Amino acid sequence: MKPVTEYSNVKNGIIEMYEVSKRDLESGNNRVVIDFNHSLGERISHIADSNPEGSGYGAKIIERLSFDLNRKYGKGFSKRSLFDSRKFYQTYKTAKLDYRLSWSHYRILMRIKDADSRKKWEKLTGDGELSRRELSSKLIAERLIIANKAEALTRPKGELNHYRVHPEFFLKSAPRVQYLDLGFNLFSEYLLSESDNK
Repeated sequence: MKPVTEYSNVKNGIIEMYEVSKRDLESGNNRVVIDFNHSLGERISHIADSNPEGSGYGAKIIERLSFDLNRKYGKGFSKRSLFDSRKFYQTYKTAKLDYRLSWSHYRILMRIKDADSRKKWEKLTGDGELSRRELSSKLIAERLIIANKAEALTRPKGELNHYRVHPEFFLKSAPRVQYLDLGFNLFSEYLLSESDNK
């Protein structure tokens, strides 16, 4: 089958699958969301992994699918979400899925490389009813996953940092209010008098 025809078949199959599941997906039906992402990942993997053009082909397919599907539906098919669906399928191909866990839980759990550790945490999460945030914090603390950017932006504890402002900070042509970036999303305002600006 030609790549263009194959791509069209996969895209049309995803559109058909989405149209059938749309109402349940939008209402947040957990089982439907998980099954949809598993099937979506299977379709993406089928076309991305079977092409002889190499590993870069999968990223190109996902980028194209994201563009085409978002053009049709407006949102909901970011490259990140399509990559996650593909990884979800690759991680849980034939595994029995636990519907006590949400899609958000699975997006975290599939980042655990070791299959035995992943199964252990799936059970702990399902039995203990851990929230997505609790699960993520525990896995980062256990060093089983690396914090993503949002998780990494926590305020450090311990020693305060000291900053010294360089004299060039206060330039003659400076505006009346200067901002100094202190890190950790903090800044300090320096109000300058008229004489400082001269």
